[in-house]
Amino acid sequence: MIVAYNVAGGELRQHSYQNLGTTGVYGKWVRVNTIHNASAGTAEIYINGSRKGTMSGSWSGGPNGFYHKYGVYNGSQHRPQAEWRNVKYFRK
Repeated sequence: MIVAYNVAGGELRQHSYQNLGTTGVYGKWVRVNTIHNASAGTAEIYINGSRKGTMSGSWSGGPNGFYHKYGVYNGSQHRPQAEWRNVKYFRK
């Protein structure tokens, strides 16, 4: 899960913990890519084409530990908006 915080014009963090080194995202299109390696239990995160980190463990839930879900959560007081385009899934 990637969460946007109301810090520095919008700061992205992985699952509310690791800062992904991305600020100023509010009001901008941000490209997010993830590469899940289910057998290794890892997920690599890329923001706008730059690798921001590799996560590991069972934090991701879902069948075999991984799944995709996107939406806007916990932002009712700020009227957040999120849009997605060109969503693609690839499987090896």
